[in-house]
Parts: sequence; structure tokens; C-alpha cells
Amino acid sequence: MARQTKKASFSEQVKSESLDAVIKGNDRNYIRASFVESGTISDPSKGYHLEFNIKEKKSATKLVKILSKYDISCKTSHRARSNNIVLYISDVKTIENFLKVIGAQDTLFYFMKKRIEGEIGANENRKINIEIANMEKTASIRESQIKNIDYIVNKYKNNKDRLPDWFMPLAKLRKSKQNYSLSQMADKLSVSKSTIDYRLNKIDTVASDIRKNGGKIKIN
Repeated sequence: MARQTKKASFSEQVKSESLDAVIKGNDRNYIRASFVESGTISDPSKGYHLEFNIKEKKSATKLVKILSKYDISCKTSHRARSNNIVLYISDVKTIENFLKVIGAQDTLFYFMKKRIEGEIGANENRKINIEIANMEKTASIRESQIKNIDYIVNKYKNNKDRLPDWFMPLAKLRKSKQNYSLSQMADKLSVSKSTIDYRLNKIDTVASDIRKNGGKIKIN
């Protein structure tokens, strides 16, 4: 039975690509050598993280200094049960810049593609969440309006002369066509959208005042 070849990790693929690249400058070559020796990078489909696990503080300090020449900043931490210094980057744009510096062009394009896909997905999710939040808010407002309408109708059942002419037509429409927008209700009742908005707010205000003060209030 043929032995299966173990697939190279993402970090190993990046290192291999970088070693095949021709890059100029001692600093860039030092960064590449440091990454090949002690660096790892996560696949951007799983997250954005690049790090160096360095034994000597002197080497870590030197690397940080050289990286800063290319606007690559690292954060520092220590591994548990180890004296090694960990330099890490979690900003995707900085990682992309790093890949450019070490000559890993294919990986750079892959990173950019994944970042763009992620941003598009995040924007779509954000739009969906906003739409859901707006729908929930609208449903809550309608539920409150209907509750207030029922409260006022019950409160004024023996004093309907104190209700304005517009109240019952609007109340019936709000209850029977709960999905109607303000514009649709305005068209149905032959008034302006602002008039519908004012009257619904008036219903909410009156219901609130009655609950607080008791009795009945003249609705204008």
C-alpha cells in the first residue's frame, strides 16, 4: 500500500514560496530567514495571525527594529512554560505588507482575496442584521400601537363622543393591516404620511397619559 504524502502546512507553503523568490537587500533577507527559522502564519480562511517564536531577546529586538523599517509593527508576549519571546501580528494589512517584503506574492494575492471576501461577507451580514433589527423594531412599535388602541377603545367604550372622527378608521386599519407602512395607511385614509405619523404618536401619548393619571383625556 502506497504511503500517503503529508500535505505541507500553510506556513510551510509560504516559507517555500518565499525561499524561491529573489529579493534584494540584507534587511529583507534577514526578515525572510527569521520567518523561515521561527515563524508561523495561519491560513486567512481561519484567521489572521503571524508570529515569530524567538529564543534570544537580542534577536527579537533586532528583528523588531528591522521590521519597523517596512512599517511592520509587532506585539510581544511570552509562551507559557517557555522563556521564548513571541512577536506576533494580527492586523491583516500588516501581514499583507510582510508577505510582500519576503517575496511571497502568491500568498499575498490569496490573503487579499480572502480579506475582500471577508469584508463583503461582513458587509452583507451587517446589512442583514440591520434589516432584522429594523423589522423587529417596526414589529414592536406596531404591537405597542395596537395595544394602546385596544386600551383606549376599552377606556372610551361609553364615551366615544370624546374620540375624534379620525380615531376609529385609523384604529381599525392599524389592526386589520398590521404590515401596512405609514404611506400605505395614508393612501388608504386619504391623508398625508405625516398626519398618520402624528395621529399614531398621539394615540401612544394619550394611552401613556391615561395610565399615569387615570380618567379620560380629550383626544384632538
